[in-house]
Amino acid sequence: MISRMVIAIALLGASAQAARADRTVVKALEKRVAFDAPSAERVQQVMDRYDTPIRELRHQSSASLHELRLLLRNEEPDAKRLKRLADQVLANRTHMNKLQGDRLHEVEKVLTPSQFGKLLVSWRAVNRTIRLERQKATATDS
Repeated sequence: MISRMVIAIALLGASAQAARADRTVVKALEKRVAFDAPSAERVQQVMDRYDTPIRELRHQSSASLHELRLLLRNEEPDAKRLKRLADQVLANRTHMNKLQGDRLHEVEKVLTPSQFGKLLVSWRAVNRTIRLERQKATATDS
């Protein structure tokens, strides 16, 4: 059985990143899960609401982990700074997991039980389609 948190983490990869890629979630849901346009749009709207805060947490965690790696290269790193950075990464992960769980619950509310089940079962294929579409959109922007 797939836990909701695993699915929530997978949903993180589906948040909109560029203006051209905004409809990639909709397109992927229509293509892979045979959602009608209104259902796919409702999912997209939920995903969009959570995109910015989750992206910011990811960025903060990445920066903290980078700094943590740099500090650990020293023979005697500052223990207080290490603890502060580690605590920040853990707090960000906890907050991100909560946001992802909240987002997943909101997605569940805007879909029928059958649609939500289809989404959970086929999420890997949906996420792959989203990534490919975004790569294409990014390549054409260059």
